[in-house]
Amino acid sequence: MSDKENPDSGKMAFDILLMRPFGMIATVLGSAAFVVSLPFSFMGGNIEPAYEKMVEDPAAYTFNRPLGDF
Repeated sequence: MSDKENPDSGKMAFDILLMRPFGMIATVLGSAAFVVSLPFSFMGGNIEPAYEKMVEDPAAYTFNRPLGDF
């Protein structure tokens, strides 16, 4: 099996103890920044790209990837 299919326990521990909490913080801060920037994004016509970069990407990194997969 490749390393991506079966990460070692050290990578998994690092992910769950450090990277996932940072990802959750990034998701919350990105969501807050998105709400603050929403009027400006609306005026510029770029709500969807702003949402993807500030909310969707951090949430996907935190919640949708396999444990230990960076």
